[in-house]
Amino acid sequence: RKQRDDNPARMTSRPIDYSKWDNIELSDDDSSSEEVEEHISPRVTKLETPGTVTRSSDGTISVQPSSQIINESPIPPAKNFASLPKIEFVKEGLSKRETLVRNGGEFRQDGILIAFWSQDRNEVILSVTFDPSVFSPRNIKVQIVGVLPFSERYSAVGWTSSDKQAGSLIVTAAVSNNNSSEAETLISGELPHFVHLSEGEDEVEWEIEDCENFGIMKSDYGKSKILRITLRKAVPMSGLSVWWSQPLMHFPTIDISKIQDRGTNAEKQEAVKRSWDEAHRLFKEKISSREKEAI
Repeated sequence: RKQRDDNPARMTSRPIDYSKWDNIELSDDDSSSEEVEEHISPRVTKLETPGTVTRSSDGTISVQPSSQIINESPIPPAKNFASLPKIEFVKEGLSKRETLVRNGGEFRQDGILIAFWSQDRNEVILSVTFDPSVFSPRNIKVQIVGVLPFSERYSAVGWTSSDKQAGSLIVTAAVSNNNSSEAETLISGELPHFVHLSEGEDEVEWEIEDCENFGIMKSDYGKSKILRITLRKAVPMSGLSVWWSQPLMHFPTIDISKIQDRGTNAEKQEAVKRSWDEAHRLFKEKISSREKEAI
């Protein structure tokens, strides 16, 4: 019996037959499909008149002319907004004159009208009437001593003048037809509560308007201009509203319990105010009772 020889060195190698690859057709399916797609052009139907195009569920597309022809209206010319009347927002049911004393009042001295004042939850507006033939509007200066920066609008601790001086207001103006450089005082006084500046501002906001804009005739008071000063209220904490009884300490006071815009949470805010005042009083007593220590 002949034995099998497993030695690889003794095995005879057979050549590989490559003839079976000669009849294979080489092609690129992707390039062929792209060439086919290039020869296919879309079918486009142009509508000469207005109409509707409908495609049914079986793929049939039908075109029907519309019986309604859309008439294009010409574009109106642009309006000159500078010539339009100025829009003013006034509380419903209030005249312009009434807005000067909304939640506030007026101040007279020796029977002569000096100023109006109004307020809401965030600010007090003091409106001072004056005669431009006496005081030059170009040289009016409004200053507040003790005004708080915007960042401290919620930290008005010791917020009444009886507890701590809240600041003072002084308005000066040069006298018209006067060669003297010295200015005279238009109005001044102590503030009953702290005020703060607007964000990004370093001066108090004010403006000058005609008295006629508020229904005040020169024949009534002898004055034709009105200086409106905005006093922004500073409070001890966010969410707390302080209603003023007077804009300056020498003005007559009003009954804040009768203010129309206080709302239904007035009693709650008064309770918060009393609690804050009491806590502040106890804190001051505690600080004052401490003995000074050398550092």
